[in-house]
Amino acid sequence: MYFSNVFVRALSVTTLAIFSVTTSAPADITYSATADFGEGMFINLNPNGNQLQVNTWNETKTAAPPLLPYIWIACSDRGTVVRMATADHWSVLDQKPVQAGDILGEYRTAPEGCGIGPGFGQDPSRTTVDFDGNVWVANRAYIQDSEPGHPSCGQEWCGHVVKIGSGLSFQWVDRNCNGVVDTSTGLGDIRAWPNPA
Repeated sequence: MYFSNVFVRALSVTTLAIFSVTTSAPADITYSATADFGEGMFINLNPNGNQLQVNTWNETKTAAPPLLPYIWIACSDRGTVVRMATADHWSVLDQKPVQAGDILGEYRTAPEGCGIGPGFGQDPSRTTVDFDGNVWVANRAYIQDSEPGHPSCGQEWCGHVVKIGSGLSFQWVDRNCNGVVDTSTGLGDIRAWPNPA
């Protein structure tokens, strides 16, 4: 009996010691020194003394590009999406300085044989961007193959989802070994996407 009481008391004290964790309330932090700013990521900002300053154009064009510096916009009536700059920066992908609002590329959202516009396969509607900056585009389709006079994609419905690589994470193949992504360079520069069927 003595052994079991001592054992139980020792076990209780050990258990209390293990589970007695002190928590402190989160403190309010004011970032006001260069060392504080170093805990974050700078996008078109630079620390100067104990201040953050907006980069000048010369500083911006030589700095690393901002995180995901593009927005992708569906152009339903054209059957394309456009890639637009959201910040002034030197674009490694485009090899030139770009400004917010510049349209840097226009891309088909389906092979050419699917038709363009409402009811066909090239009718982009929704876009979403993944962590690598690639865009995923949903194409609408309302017309079935059985309806006369409408082109076919070889499926009952032409609607689908397509991924268009951003080039930012180097997920591309350099087929002609020139070291750059050979892709659309602006509005109206829509490259061929032949229907494989």
